[in-house]
Parts: sequence; C-alpha cells; structure tokens
Amino acid sequence: MEVTAAKAWAAIEGMFASQSRARLICTRMALATASKGTSSISEYFTKMKGLADDMVSAGQRLEDEELVSYILTGLDLEFNLVVFAVAARVEPISIGDLYTQLVSFKQRMELHVGGSDHQ
Repeated sequence: MEVTAAKAWAAIEGMFASQSRARLICTRMALATASKGTSSISEYFTKMKGLADDMVSAGQRLEDEELVSYILTGLDLEFNLVVFAVAARVEPISIGDLYTQLVSFKQRMELHVGGSDHQ
C-alpha cells in the first residue's frame, strides 16, 4: 500500500493537533491551580505570564481578562482587598496595572507591618 504525501502530512497534523490539545489542557490546569505561595509578586507574575505565553505557542491566545482572573485566584488572602477592588471595577484592568496595584499594595503592607513593629 502506497503512502501518499497527503496521508503522511495528515498523520503528522493529527499528531501535532493531539499534542497541542494536551499542552493546552496541561497549561490551563497549571493556570487554574497556580498560587503565589511564598513567591514574590514579580516571580508570580513571571510564572503566570510564562504560562500565558505557553498557551500562545500552543495555538491559543489567552485574553488579558482571563489571565487577570487566574492571577487573582492564585493570590493569598492578604491580597483580598486588591481582589475586591479589581472585581468592583467597571473597566477591565490591564495586566500591567494589576502588577502595579499588587506591588504597591505589598509595599504598603510591608511598611505598615514594619512601622507597627517599631512602636
């Protein structure tokens, strides 16, 4: 039986599509279960942005609003004020603005905690 170039190409495309779907599923699971934990905001954002980039390389762009949801979901309870503020916004927040808000919030928290230790 003769294997034509079209059949070979179709087989390759089928394998690639299967691998891409599996990669998308794994990346979505990683996004859904990621947590900041002991990471800094910068480390956490780098990790989440990397997962979003993995989605793109697997053929599916992740909208900023969806990435924001994943990021907020993985934050510790100490960030609930920021989470509530972002959720209450009328306009969606950009990834860059979210990063700025979280870094500023963390810095204020550290100043407050540091200041109360000295009293």
